[in-house]
Amino acid sequence: KVKMSAARPFTGVTRKARYMQDMPPAGGFTPAPFHRYFPDKGFSGFTLVGLTFASYYMFGHCASRISGWKRRHHAWIRQYNKDIVPFLQAELDYDYLEQQHSIVEYEKLIMRDVPGWEPKTNHYYTRDWVAPRTQGTRSL
Repeated sequence: KVKMSAARPFTGVTRKARYMQDMPPAGGFTPAPFHRYFPDKGFSGFTLVGLTFASYYMFGHCASRISGWKRRHHAWIRQYNKDIVPFLQAELDYDYLEQQHSIVEYEKLIMRDVPGWEPKTNHYYTRDWVAPRTQGTRSL
């Protein structure tokens, strides 16, 4: 019969295990192939600060020159547009008059058999003038 003590239960029941410690082989392990590769020192702090300021200066200088060029270029384009708009409008008006003349002639041709039809009359109930459509009226 196995005696059990209250302070250390199961002490008489456990078997004694035979332990064997793992040891290195005779003569030791072979050396592990590792090496610490560190990069070169690189630029000093003074050089980095100098490069930073130089790049900021160059970027600011170039950006101000480019923005000035853009400003002058856009001003030139605006002035050019102001100068050419009357000529473009005159050309559009001429095209519109040609189209209206051809439309009236075509209307006369189509409606010649309809009694009481007058060409070029306003068929809309408005007295307001509406700007003519100059784009896409060639397909009418």
